[in-house]
Amino acid sequence: MNLLIEYKMTLKETQQLLQQTQIKLGNTENEEQQNLLKGEMVTIRSWISNLKYAIEWMTTCRQPGTTRGVENRAGYEREVSVDPSILQQVIEDGTLVFEHESTEQEVEREQHKERIVKMILKVLNKKERAVFVLAANQYTHREIAQTLNMNRSTVQKALARCKEKIQAEGWVML
Repeated sequence: MNLLIEYKMTLKETQQLLQQTQIKLGNTENEEQQNLLKGEMVTIRSWISNLKYAIEWMTTCRQPGTTRGVENRAGYEREVSVDPSILQQVIEDGTLVFEHESTEQEVEREQHKERIVKMILKVLNKKERAVFVLAANQYTHREIAQTLNMNRSTVQKALARCKEKIQAEGWVML
């Protein structure tokens, strides 16, 4: 434990040395002296980096930057698979591109749907549009929150605002 305390004290002193060197650099007008001080600062920064690395190793009892299998698995469990085409549609301008259907009647029906969706999406802002499109594609509130980096309560509020705006425009949501 004494070694860890000594490393922490040395780190503080080294950081103070870096600050003093920076002050000297600011007060020096001689270009040759400035170059020497810049070289010293590079060396001091590497000392600080090495000290921080050693301190982290001593406090966590394992090599910094490496992860254990449990931590890797936890990362995979937090991942949510998202169809990239859905996100791309939301990110660009909110237009939806439907897959090409085989018959003309199906194509017309899909184009009609697309026009309706575009009209609906016009009343929503970008964030609401993203939430609405993912919800329309059967994503859960949790999955939407993870995908868009927001809280579940934010997703619920955004969906409620979407519903209010859509109903205010005279559309009926099923």
